[in-house]
Amino acid sequence: MSGLGYMLGALIADKQVVNILTPVLIVPLMLFAGFFVSQDNIPIFLTPIKWISTFRYGFQAFMINEYTGLTLECMSAKDPTKGCNPLGDMNFSMTMMESIYAMLAIWFVTHMLAFFILSWKSTKYD
Repeated sequence: MSGLGYMLGALIADKQVVNILTPVLIVPLMLFAGFFVSQDNIPIFLTPIKWISTFRYGFQAFMINEYTGLTLECMSAKDPTKGCNPLGDMNFSMTMMESIYAMLAIWFVTHMLAFFILSWKSTKYD
């Protein structure tokens, strides 16, 4: 998310506008990360938002790390309405390392974009 902040700061000179736009950009990234809405329930036209969300990959990596190999009491419940399967319910499509690599890739791309924006703007003042 720091790369997104750098990009906004590089693109927009007015600090108040950046403060207004930050939640407008971050809330959709959090909304489609998997905290509130299942990844399977996201409409097809909104899927690009989930693919650029670092919250999604962080949440996947955290859930896989926490629940792999863990046996909870509710996992062995005979009644399916009282049972639970934290990893099975989430339908994660990536492994933990793939999620970490995706977060690193997004970090790198956003920081490089911020660098190029700053270098483009600095040549304007030469």
